[in-house]
Amino acid sequence: MKHAMWCSLLLASASASQAGIISLSSLNNGAPVNVASLTGLVTTADLMAGMTISATFSNGQTQNCTWGATGPGSGGCTGGAVADGSFSLSASGDTYTNPFLLTNLSTQALLLSLTLNALPGNAVFDVVATPGLTPGSDLGQAVSGFTTPASAPNGLGVYSNLVSVGGNPAQGDLYTQLVISFGSIGLAAGETGTFVADTDSIGTTPSGVPEPVTYMLCGVSLVAMGLVRRWGAGNDEAGGDA
Repeated sequence: MKHAMWCSLLLASASASQAGIISLSSLNNGAPVNVASLTGLVTTADLMAGMTISATFSNGQTQNCTWGATGPGSGGCTGGAVADGSFSLSASGDTYTNPFLLTNLSTQALLLSLTLNALPGNAVFDVVATPGLTPGSDLGQAVSGFTTPASAPNGLGVYSNLVSVGGNPAQGDLYTQLVISFGSIGLAAGETGTFVADTDSIGTTPSGVPEPVTYMLCGVSLVAMGLVRRWGAGNDEAGGDA
């Protein structure tokens, strides 16, 4: 139902303005990554703090920013200087249904491509609309959206760096990186891209492996057991001598 609602919105918006379309181009294994676990079924924009974003411009500049929480359920970042190439990216709510908004803030340069690396934000992209393909995941959604105004170009999304979870074989539904390319036309000053790209939050401690605190508590317990045994042995020896 959610997927159908977003598709209807996308088609209506693109048709109304004759805007460009942002769509999936390909999936690449890239440099495969194994993560500990997936946590929860809903990832909102404020949960991806640390995700790294970069944009390339027609003047040869590459500008970067680090995603941060901007309010309850929302996040974003801005990178670069207006004269050299600048952009903003933001989102609010569940990334499965709520879109990212990209804006070229540069006064001169065209924005040619956008790269999102979700892994530093403890997140991965979920691209397949099959629930539970990877254990712990739910319905995913590959990148889809539109650009405005009518003169804006199409965008092609490429996912890379296939993700497996907990040491299990990868299922082809999770990736760490998304690159959206707008070709040589690029997004001009003030032009925008609006797109959905579903993400899942990941755990940072492998399942079945004790956390540091657990190690510490185990160590303390072992030391305590050793002291008790030594104390008991000492008392037995003292009793024997008496």
